[in-house]
Amino acid sequence: MDALKRVAFATEEGTLAHEHVTYHIYNHPNEYKCEWIVCPVYLQNRNDIRLTVDTLDDLINATKVYSDLKAQNDNFVLQDVVSYLDAHEDIKQSMLKNITQNNK
Repeated sequence: MDALKRVAFATEEGTLAHEHVTYHIYNHPNEYKCEWIVCPVYLQNRNDIRLTVDTLDDLINATKVYSDLKAQNDNFVLQDVVSYLDAHEDIKQSMLKNITQNNK
């Protein structure tokens, strides 16, 4: 929380750093301590999954995934989300479309 407060104080409202809160941190490594952690194997090299909500399509996808998983199990975990996406190619294709558009 301290780091986020420092970013808010050090940057102007309306800048990229306010929308993407880690942007400033990553670009000022001398001011913040960052460590990379190894993600679980089931997430490694998964460039086909988008779990942010920045667009209407993202919201539609997230709502569908959440409602379907919640109906099956109130206590689902991230690995359940990945398994669900692997079984629903249409949602992954929608995610890939957004991933591709955002990498231009």
